[in-house]
Amino acid sequence: MLVGICIVIRSSCEILSIMYAYSHLIKTWTHMEKRSFRLLLHSEHSTLLPMIPGLTLPISHLHYYFVALLVGALLHELGHGLCAGLHNLRLCHSGFFFSYIYPGAFISIAESDLDMLGVWQKLQIICAGIWHNIVLFGICKMLNKVASRWIWCHLGWQMLSDGVSVVNIHASSPLAPHLKPGTRIIQLDDTPLLHGTDDWRSFWNRDFATTPTHGFCALMGATTFTDTSCCAFASDLPFGDSSDSTISCFQNASLGDTEVIQGECLNTLQTLAAYTTVRCRLDADCLGNSTCVIPVTPSMYGQRVRIYAENEGQELITSIYEGALRDVLDSVQVSNLHPKYPCLPKQLPHQFDLLTRQVLKCLFTLCYTYLTHNSYVATFSLTLALLNSVPAFNLDGASILKKLLFNTQKKLFTVITKIMSGLVLFVVIGSVFILLLQNL
Repeated sequence: MLVGICIVIRSSCEILSIMYAYSHLIKTWTHMEKRSFRLLLHSEHSTLLPMIPGLTLPISHLHYYFVALLVGALLHELGHGLCAGLHNLRLCHSGFFFSYIYPGAFISIAESDLDMLGVWQKLQIICAGIWHNIVLFGICKMLNKVASRWIWCHLGWQMLSDGVSVVNIHASSPLAPHLKPGTRIIQLDDTPLLHGTDDWRSFWNRDFATTPTHGFCALMGATTFTDTSCCAFASDLPFGDSSDSTISCFQNASLGDTEVIQGECLNTLQTLAAYTTVRCRLDADCLGNSTCVIPVTPSMYGQRVRIYAENEGQELITSIYEGALRDVLDSVQVSNLHPKYPCLPKQLPHQFDLLTRQVLKCLFTLCYTYLTHNSYVATFSLTLALLNSVPAFNLDGASILKKLLFNTQKKLFTVITKIMSGLVLFVVIGSVFILLLQNL
């Protein structure tokens, strides 16, 4: 219960800090202030967020969500029922339901039988659902570690020492023609994927790519375009105002990440992805009349990333992604496991991973985003445990608090439950506000 209370209070404080930063931004609204606010908005925080299909929950994950939430809810109520049965209490009725699109479960225990028990026995029954969700969370975590490190490796898959394996890519993704299922991605820009999917998520889960420490030698006289419209950036022109999609804006590496753009248009592939490209820090590192340049990407929707990969024939592929970084997380699914044999389904370990380990998200109930890399089943089990432990509304936490106060401190019980109910409501409304800001 204390953990649930701390999470709600901390989330309330973080929502207030984001709202304060937003009110300050409205007054100034400078470019750097706006960029700093976006970095704050998308940074790791413990805000409790409502999960809405198509907005915070990928549509392609809906079936994982329904199964996980239903399993968590059924086991939660089963815990209450089993504990009630151990104390020889009568169960009036039980079942499961769908509220709009959200699955749930319920169980009803005879009040007359419950009133005959002592305080400790009542607390056991009330806390049984929370306990079963915590146990399920631990089982899923253990199962996933065993599956990834032992089971799949004995069924024909291998754990990659570095890089990630593409298991699925959305047909609408600009990377679809270049990255096929089974392709092994080994590096993003100058960042090798030494820790597999952890490095993959860390790289794409941000707004702006890191400014490269080494530039690219480009022969300005042979490749420069006289038209510099590709450097005419605006809020609705993340790639500049040029109609030629093969060119990008570059500026001298010595200028660094400056607000004033002094760029020129160069061929994107020839500059960034050619096999003969020489990396540099200064113009002196380049041969002849070449200049050391870096790409200019001031818009979060116009980032450029070099993707180094190997196809199943061990051929090295270099691709350039252009767009918002976070979009790749939704459109490209990767895994640390790679099939040893072509006949094995590439998606199977990843689908198991999604169901038992991958993402901590909960739909219109609340979730703690610090645990973002856990499973749907494990996530919803832990979420139900944390949420139900809060002394608010008609949650288990309110019943626990009432029994701990021995039904004597009614005023204190009313004050605590009203405060916590108000905080939970504030977090729900505030988190919706944050979601709207994130999608501006």
